[in-house]
Amino acid sequence: MKRLFFLLFLIIFCKPAFTNDVFFGVTGLAKVGNSCFLSILIEDKSNLDIKELGFSIYTLDKDNLLIGSAEINLFQINKFQPYTTGISIVMEKTELCSQIKNVNVYNNKCTIKKKENYKCEKLIKVNQKYKEDHSIMTRVLTNPFYYDNTNNYYFIKEFNAYLNVINATYAKKYNIKENTNGLVVTQIKGSSIFKKGDLIIEAEMNGINNIKQLKSQLNAVSINKKEYIIINFIRQNNKKLVAVKLK
Repeated sequence: MKRLFFLLFLIIFCKPAFTNDVFFGVTGLAKVGNSCFLSILIEDKSNLDIKELGFSIYTLDKDNLLIGSAEINLFQINKFQPYTTGISIVMEKTELCSQIKNVNVYNNKCTIKKKENYKCEKLIKVNQKYKEDHSIMTRVLTNPFYYDNTNNYYFIKEFNAYLNVINATYAKKYNIKENTNGLVVTQIKGSSIFKKGDLIIEAEMNGINNIKQLKSQLNAVSINKKEYIIINFIRQNNKKLVAVKLK
């Protein structure tokens, strides 16, 4: 009887602690011949039946300037078994390999059984053990357009401003250091409460990553006949909150 209770205890209390996370870490960097290799570790600790994972990996220098990139696809990752591999970084000059100080990773694909519309960008977490290993800072990107320099700006009449999804070019131009999501103010038409370089990150306390999300919040405010919309934004790397009166 004691043995039976002991087995029940193990089953109930000692089973693996599942989350919905897949952990990513950078474990090393090496230049071999004319190639630059990044060593990475991936561990699936989720309760999801993952069939395939795809990653876009961007390597940057100490000033967060892009100096290389890589793509990798993984199939049938074993649960709770860290998978390590080395990937070749595509870069113009391999001499820059030693200058890699930051890594941004974007989960560009996830195929999960019985979950066709699962949001991949919420799946990946940085393994804290390797977050600053080998003097390389690792960060998860959730903005698929951050390294896309397409200049698709939109005029928002309620703000008298032209907005663009933030990318690395705008981040450098306006010295936006930490945020990789949001809408950056690129032009002002007439008078506006905003300034060029402001980064809108929330509307009505909801995260804003694209124009569609902002317009949805503006529409909701209009339907509810509110005079103001609450906007959270970044100006010169400081968070600000403002109530914008709608015309």
